[in-house]
Amino acid sequence: MNIQKKKALRNKLIISIILSFLATSLWEIFTLTLLQKGTINTLVASISIIGVLFFVLGAIGVTVRYFLGKIIHIFSGIQDVTDEAIDLGANRLAQRNDEIGEMARSMQETFSSIGKIVKGIRKASDELSEV
Repeated sequence: MNIQKKKALRNKLIISIILSFLATSLWEIFTLTLLQKGTINTLVASISIIGVLFFVLGAIGVTVRYFLGKIIHIFSGIQDVTDEAIDLGANRLAQRNDEIGEMARSMQETFSSIGKIVKGIRKASDELSEV
């Protein structure tokens, strides 16, 4: 991933965190204003605020799980690093034209490089053991 795309991805993440924090804060202010005016009672206000917090935390959890699931899928797609064998699901992810695809391609390149290093070490180790 080039630097501009990394910055764009980071900015998207920061904006989503700020927006979720802002939405939660606005809801809490709205709820506390209604509580202060006597429109709702303390129990309703507490349940409302806790419900919104759980919703926001759940949304964050689902998002993290989605992205971690994709990353884990890429990792689990590597059966043998030395053979550079990657399953079709990881290849489909790598063909995407978004950040997930870029990340999948980067991971494939990384594992390919690691596989070449491991092969080189095995070859050198075998040559040394024969001497």
